[in-house]
Amino acid sequence: MEVWEEPVRGGYPPLWMMALSGQQRNDLWEKYAPIPPLGHLTGCRPTEFGFGESRSVMPASPWLQSPQGRIPLGALAVLADLAFGTCYGSTLPPGGGFTTAELSLTRVQETWPGGVLVGHGRVVHAGQSSVLTEARLYDPEGHLVAAGMSRLAVFPPPPELPAVPDPLPETERPTYDTPDPWQRDSPGGVLDEADWAGRSGMEILEAQVARELPPPPISRLTGLRVRVVGEGRAVVELPASPWLSTPAGTVQGGFTALIADTALACAIQTTLRRGDTFVPLDVKVNYLRPVMPDGRLLTATAKVTHEGRSLAVAHATVHNADGKPVALATGSAALTAAR
Repeated sequence: MEVWEEPVRGGYPPLWMMALSGQQRNDLWEKYAPIPPLGHLTGCRPTEFGFGESRSVMPASPWLQSPQGRIPLGALAVLADLAFGTCYGSTLPPGGGFTTAELSLTRVQETWPGGVLVGHGRVVHAGQSSVLTEARLYDPEGHLVAAGMSRLAVFPPPPELPAVPDPLPETERPTYDTPDPWQRDSPGGVLDEADWAGRSGMEILEAQVARELPPPPISRLTGLRVRVVGEGRAVVELPASPWLSTPAGTVQGGFTALIADTALACAIQTTLRRGDTFVPLDVKVNYLRPVMPDGRLLTATAKVTHEGRSLAVAHATVHNADGKPVALATGSAALTAAR
């Protein structure tokens, strides 16, 4: 059984917490709300809240590795999306809510497993219906690894709010017999230099689709899989598992960015000759509708739209299991030809 197929861990905050302001929710979160599933899966969690600012962390676990051994930009988007939202969450009125409408993230340097990544979020501009936030991600040594911005769509408070119990009920977080997934030993699956030197980008992906090469750790963690590849195109699938859920009970936007980023990178990888290398530079995602954690497949279809000597650009569309588009994405990568 893969991690994403295991019984999900964690839960969701009690409904009465929606009747509190954002700052009050933050103050009571540790005592009255369970850790959400994505926190058990990745270790990603907020640690500090200020008015319009926040600090979040995510272990740079080996489970997040791509076939190249680095932590992909899409995995960093999980931490970034948390930072984008929590910095605004502290400013919410009672009953207020929001969702990610747009996310962009640019890599500053490659990120490798080890230590804890830190995300700092800050509100740039807050309007009545939309909010602009920024996030900066740092490695354990304090070096900037990625930065980006997000646009949040704001929901007004409902006409009626749930009653807040008095006194507040005690809550006991569940314990488990085994470590959380991100705390376990790495499953392996990172390809060595001989694999990359002896095959073209297309041949690597074809071998992964045929299961002649092992899936990378991040696939073992989330169920992410490359299903179809062709010249300049790729199709990637991701089960919308409950493990990917936020406290709101929907699949976190960072995981939607993960499948989009993976499809974009794979489409670009198909263009590489034997010995060529590439490094994804950025990803931008527009969210069209929420994704529910119903266990059904998300599908990202990507196509290269520009292939230059040192830069490639691709576009992708993510569909849910009903065939409806849930996100549109664009990404680019730096190319290095074999010498």
